[in-house]
Amino acid sequence: YDVDNVIWAAGDCDGDGVLNGVEVSGNTDPFDSCDYDYVQITEPITAVKDCDGDGVLDAQEVVDGTRPLEPCSYEVASITEAIVSGEDCDEDGALDATEVANGTDSFDACSYNVADVTEPVTSGEDCDGDGVLDATEIVDNTDPFDPCDLVVENVTEENSGIWLTEDCDGDGVINQDELDGDTDPYSECSYLVEAITRPITSGADCDEDGVLDAAEVVDATVPFDSCSYNEVSITEPITSDVDCDGDAVSNAVEYLDGTDPFDECDFESESVDLVNFSIERTTNCLESSNPLKVYNTINPNGDNLNDFLVIEGIEDTSYNHIEIFNRWGTKVFDTEDYQEEANRFYGISEGSLTISDSEYLPAGTYYYILKYTLDGVEYDQIGYLYIN
Repeated sequence: YDVDNVIWAAGDCDGDGVLNGVEVSGNTDPFDSCDYDYVQITEPITAVKDCDGDGVLDAQEVVDGTRPLEPCSYEVASITEAIVSGEDCDEDGALDATEVANGTDSFDACSYNVADVTEPVTSGEDCDGDGVLDATEIVDNTDPFDPCDLVVENVTEENSGIWLTEDCDGDGVINQDELDGDTDPYSECSYLVEAITRPITSGADCDEDGVLDAAEVVDATVPFDSCSYNEVSITEPITSDVDCDGDAVSNAVEYLDGTDPFDECDFESESVDLVNFSIERTTNCLESSNPLKVYNTINPNGDNLNDFLVIEGIEDTSYNHIEIFNRWGTKVFDTEDYQEEANRFYGISEGSLTISDSEYLPAGTYYYILKYTLDGVEYDQIGYLYIN
């Protein structure tokens, strides 16, 4: 071509909207419709080209006021061609072509389908406000749009947005209030009862009393106090080892026995923890409700004074059974029909029940469980005795 030809110089051979002469002076190719400087466009673009591969023809981009040689400058509504640029304009990891095809916003770093992510996420966004960047969540295989699905150890950002109004641990306290109360928004048993504003959905029984925290809040009992609950609300196994009434039978065992865990005088004698029970409290309860009197001092020295355990009124029973234990709960004596002389307890160990047969037991405190029937009524009695 003749660059000095005025007619040629005034033409636009490649239809890119830039006159040939201008292209020559601007060092672009007058025969390449994608080699031009868009600021030099003075003519209508007649080439049917999408030079930047963003799916919008160059002629339309000029109309839209976007840049036809920049693949991240386009109007989504003007796309008529396949996007072939290979760009991820919002840096969310999903290619623009995929986002347009699947109806997400190719210019919004928080509008994408996780399944569409094929590129590194470089946006630096934390779309769900949980403090973990989306790029990290993709690597962690957590949901970048679920503010409660995260690896807590990977929090690097300040919590924000929807995360603040969520209740991630289901304890009824929103995350913002947990931060304000210095409790853990990811621990279902770390919360202030007075901060509860939502239903408790965690399914936790934080004090292990058998009543779910949600029920305790409704009942106005304390979900962190194993001795504050309504027995009728128990739906879970009692796993705490507390003994709320101090009768030496744990609440868990009392519930199974059908006795009252808040009544120190209502318990099954077989369930008593002989090592830990309160002598004064337990014996006071039972002595007041049992007609037999147990003289609880033995002095087995052969002087015929208190040489054996005396139970006043035992001869009037139609049935009796007594067991005696040492302070560690080891049985040292076990007999029925105690009123017979051969069945008396002289402070001597009973055969295989202890390590030494027919030897006097060491001086100290021992405990007994006495069961008997008197006038057709069955009784359980528990108490202590001393061997001097």
